[in-house]
Amino acid sequence: MSSPPPIPSSSTSSDSGKTVAERKRPHSIVEQPVKVRRVGDTTADDYELTQGQDVAFIDSLIHTLRGQRLDDYKQPVYIFPMAKASLSASDYALFPLMDKVKDFLTGSSQVMLVLGDSGAGKSTFNRHLEHELWQGYKAGGRIPLFINLPALEKTEKELIAEQLRIYRFPETQIQELEQHRQFVLICDGYDESQLSSNLHTTNLLNRSGQRDTKMLITCRSQYLGPEYRIRFVPKAEGGYHQAADDLYMEAVIAPFSEKQIE
Repeated sequence: MSSPPPIPSSSTSSDSGKTVAERKRPHSIVEQPVKVRRVGDTTADDYELTQGQDVAFIDSLIHTLRGQRLDDYKQPVYIFPMAKASLSASDYALFPLMDKVKDFLTGSSQVMLVLGDSGAGKSTFNRHLEHELWQGYKAGGRIPLFINLPALEKTEKELIAEQLRIYRFPETQIQELEQHRQFVLICDGYDESQLSSNLHTTNLLNRSGQRDTKMLITCRSQYLGPEYRIRFVPKAEGGYHQAADDLYMEAVIAPFSEKQIE
């Protein structure tokens, strides 16, 4: 498949004269507004063609985002962390965290919480996970989104939309993606955001008729109290106050061993 056309640039001038915020702004997926064709503006004969054009355009945006995220990943040396099943589990019953996450991604669970002390490597793991998922991404598959929770304002209602706006996706395409595409949401820094809500519930993820979304959340162990699971366990379908424990997984990152550090 051929690569999409280069991302249009709004100017050929240098960065001189720009503010710091403008120079640090994330790469744009599209720099110019997209003229939206409404269903009412098309005939029955060309509606199917229009749908196909929209899908092709969205796939092109995702392809461009994939390339940008792969280029942005800078981790010359990566140590795969070990983990245990819960805070109360034995420190000697460890397993590779990535193996557990892959089980989560291929299984029926909807939310996975990854706990760890400050400096345990939670954010580094999240970025490496996103990188691996983008490397293996196939058109129509789950779209990996690394979400730095402290950087967003509307995490409780518009988690996916806000992150796509950071990448400057057009609003119409954001709606299309939310309704018809699958995501892996890699949510980093729950504790740094000072959140207390259940993001899976407040964002109305995996409701009846929606596409499957996986949510992985990382958080400092010390931030949570004894009843922390209520903030992460999905609610059972049709029962707003009933937790669905079978849709939830958990892991706790273990400190790096001397052998791993060497």
